[in-house]
Amino acid sequence: MQRVRLKNIHLSNQLKRIEQTLRQKEELAEGLHLIDFEQLKIENQVGDISNWLASTSSNRQPGGGHGQAGLRGSGGGGMTRLVCEAAV
Repeated sequence: MQRVRLKNIHLSNQLKRIEQTLRQKEELAEGLHLIDFEQLKIENQVGDISNWLASTSSNRQPGGGHGQAGLRGSGGGGMTRLVCEAAV
């Protein structure tokens, strides 16, 4: 009978350790998703800056570019796309 009790205690402790490890891994996974989302936001911002730089350099060339009207729309559209992708 004592063996069965010891085995039960051992299994209970093992279950607690495994559940704790699982909770830690879930918390880590949640943090990684946040980091991935932040990385996407940074990449999107860099893309918007690159587009803006390309637009401004084409504005400087004779006959190139779309004027200032093309620059106004380039800032927020990318962020909307990012939020939609992240929600999926």
